[in-house]
Amino acid sequence: MAINKNSKHAEDAFKLITYFTKGEYDQKLSEMSLGIPADSDNKEWPEIFILCKACYGQLKRLVIHGQLARR
Repeated sequence: MAINKNSKHAEDAFKLITYFTKGEYDQKLSEMSLGIPADSDNKEWPEIFILCKACYGQLKRLVIHGQLARR
């Protein structure tokens, strides 16, 4: 998700993105889409990804858009 730099409603768009990527909605979305939760506070992952969870927790670096990012 992204917000256009010229958006007249950037704050509202940010609130909507936050709603989609936090808490209960994020948990439901991860279950329905078979994806991992975006919200790190959501500790329950879909069963298909349980084995991945341990490896993900051990990652020290992430690559985002070709750039190394610290966790």
